[in-house]
Amino acid sequence: MFSKNKTHNFILSMIVRWMPMIILILILFSPGNLHADEFKILSFQKAEGEITAINQRYKRLDDNDLTCAIIKVRSDIQGLGFEASNPIVGDVEYKNGEYWVYVSGRTRELSIFADGFVKLSYTFPILIEKASVYILSLSSKSGGFVENGKGSLLITSKPENIKVSIDGFPDLKKTTPCSFENYRADLYKFKFYRNRYHTFDTIIGIEKNTQKQINIELMPTWGNLLVNTGLTDVEFLINKRKHTGSNLSLEGEIFGLAPGTYPLLISKKNYEPIALDIVILEAKTAAYNIELVPIKTNIEITSVPGGANVFIDGILQGPTPLRKEVIIGIHSFKITRDRYLDETFSLVLEEGKTTKKEVELRNHTKIKINSSPGGAKVSINGIHKGKTPITIEVSTGINKIEITKENYIPLTKNLDIKSLDNYSFDLQKKKFKLNLKSNPGGGTIKINKKEMGQTPKEIELEYGKYNIQVDKKGYSGASRNIKMDKNATVMLNLSRSLEGLMGLSYAPQRTDYDLYKAGFEIGWTYKKAKRLLSTFTYNYGWREDDGVKLSGVYKIKNSAYENLIVNHLDIKGIAEQKVYNYYVKIAYVFPKPFVFSISANAGANSISGYNVYVADKNYQSTGYPQINKGDEFLDASGKFTHTNLIYGFGLTIPFGQAYFSADYFISNNNINYGPVFVFGFGMALKGKK
Repeated sequence: MFSKNKTHNFILSMIVRWMPMIILILILFSPGNLHADEFKILSFQKAEGEITAINQRYKRLDDNDLTCAIIKVRSDIQGLGFEASNPIVGDVEYKNGEYWVYVSGRTRELSIFADGFVKLSYTFPILIEKASVYILSLSSKSGGFVENGKGSLLITSKPENIKVSIDGFPDLKKTTPCSFENYRADLYKFKFYRNRYHTFDTIIGIEKNTQKQINIELMPTWGNLLVNTGLTDVEFLINKRKHTGSNLSLEGEIFGLAPGTYPLLISKKNYEPIALDIVILEAKTAAYNIELVPIKTNIEITSVPGGANVFIDGILQGPTPLRKEVIIGIHSFKITRDRYLDETFSLVLEEGKTTKKEVELRNHTKIKINSSPGGAKVSINGIHKGKTPITIEVSTGINKIEITKENYIPLTKNLDIKSLDNYSFDLQKKKFKLNLKSNPGGGTIKINKKEMGQTPKEIELEYGKYNIQVDKKGYSGASRNIKMDKNATVMLNLSRSLEGLMGLSYAPQRTDYDLYKAGFEIGWTYKKAKRLLSTFTYNYGWREDDGVKLSGVYKIKNSAYENLIVNHLDIKGIAEQKVYNYYVKIAYVFPKPFVFSISANAGANSISGYNVYVADKNYQSTGYPQINKGDEFLDASGKFTHTNLIYGFGLTIPFGQAYFSADYFISNNNINYGPVFVFGFGMALKGKK
């Protein structure tokens, strides 16, 4: 039997021996751990070329003043906590879906914990180096929130147009902003990349029945450079490239510079060059205001006489004698003094050499005088010098110039002449009075086609040539060309205008076998074209019996004589039986020296009758009627009707209330197909008074 003490000691020893095991069992099978998830390491690698750890904006130092390494933990799990085998430097930062954990070099282990997860102690498979960046991708073994179903994701970015890819989707190519609609709810490994920006890999979860939106900001791999000098034509040499201008601006992802140190050489002609090292940091702007130092030399300017103003490159520097320090190179100089000519010149100033210049001022110069119009007399200070254009030598200072020309107003100017120059003067014409009258009065006046009232009127006109026209309703206008070089009185007599005509027309007989043609004609002018006259003329002639009227002309019938051939015989004319003609005349009415018109005529002529032939020796035969050579005869069986075009010209002259017209036609031929002359007479229709 054990004693009570021995029993007590035995129980205590058993409790001490089994207590750790009991505690472990309680922890493992506690309600919280029965449902705890576990972390799953997806990947761990060094980010080659990633310089975030040494960027001044993000750089941290450990207790030994060494640059920390950054462990970028990418995970869709929220609320992660971290511990390390070496103390974590500073706070853990969360940026764009990444946890940035700063650790010292040679840190061996990183512990990760979160609510609902079993703490993970992860030993790095590679040596952690200082000033380096590592990517740790992390998820949960169970998939965390991932459930069956679909969701959507909208991704925006800064900058835009970032390329997007997803592991496991080789054909997917998108650029931001972009969306992923109706994707299976799951975890996806995204990659975001753009030229001259750091590539960003992360895990993003698409949740069931959820429209999720995230914004990605990529870090640029370049920095900006701005250099200002305040000068022009400055040369900047950087990164083996030359730039010219007043400023140097290398900005943005196209022109920005990669991080590093660059030698910059700034130079300008006649200035001391400057060389400096430029430090470019990621996402930073390096700005410099540079003042270049000019290279100067001495100059001495004197003048005869002294006390003249000296301008260098247009800026007043002081009176002569002048000694001044000036930047080397080419400069323009101007020397001025009252009552002396301005002197201008250029000098090349060299380094280390004093330039001396003496200027002798002149008090005479040549000027050129022009006038419009030319040929004007020029007098200087009362002395005649010639006619414009003219070049004259004058003294500097005030000179009285007089310019005169016949029929122009004299011009007098006091000119302060300081240098060689050209002077141009516009002369004003003298004005004269024109007393314009018309008979009858009340006519509308036009001078050079510009309306200027009604007659009678006194008009003031400048010297020159003018066309004067006076029009009045019912009258033909009158005009005259005059030269205004003195006061003048002009009287214009207006004739009543021809507005139309009505009369008889007559075409005279030229042979015994022609007809008299008589008819009528009517004409009119137009409201908007008073000078244009149109006329229609009609004539008619008729004879019933040719045998009675045609004495001396034999009538035969070709059908009675089988061998009678007349085709080759000369035709003397036409024995007219019926004739009519009609034509139109288009005429222009001339108002002076009296009213008359000249016309162009065109129309038609229609004639019925017989050809009249002239016999020759072939017809002197016993088988024919006694027709001797030279006799006239017609073939009574050869009657014809012929219509033809007639044209010519004519003249119409009105006198009082009557008119006379004569038309000549050039279209008639040797057998008289048409009239030669047509005459008309009748009543002229004149404009109302």
